[in-house]
Amino acid sequence: MFKLYRDSYLNASKAIIATDSNFNNYLFLKEKLDELIWVSDAINYPVKILSGLEQGENAYAVRYADENKLTKILFPVNMDEGKLAEKFRYDDMLTIATHLIVFTDGKSEDLNYLIEHAREKQIPIYSFQYTKNHE
Repeated sequence: MFKLYRDSYLNASKAIIATDSNFNNYLFLKEKLDELIWVSDAINYPVKILSGLEQGENAYAVRYADENKLTKILFPVNMDEGKLAEKFRYDDMLTIATHLIVFTDGKSEDLNYLIEHAREKQIPIYSFQYTKNHE
């Protein structure tokens, strides 16, 4: 039993959830993630959520993981790396990710970098355009 559970845990889907800095609609994020993870066959359960640690943009991913009792793998940004810090963090995430879920208005250079590199690695991408709404 332990081996079966351990194998399932180690082979879990690992989904990056990324939003741009203007995103502020948790209910929209929750609706789309519920659909991907719990309703459709897009992402197999069990799922681990890959996220950063800062306020705002990645706080929604952590909140969703906590509310749904999903394992989180957190990637804090190292600001000592300067202007490339966000890109280095995305590269780290992409080394283990099996899926990318993005909430964007299409204008974020960092998210465009993430999407481009996920495509190169042939990681399935689920991109949701949003309009600016408050929670």
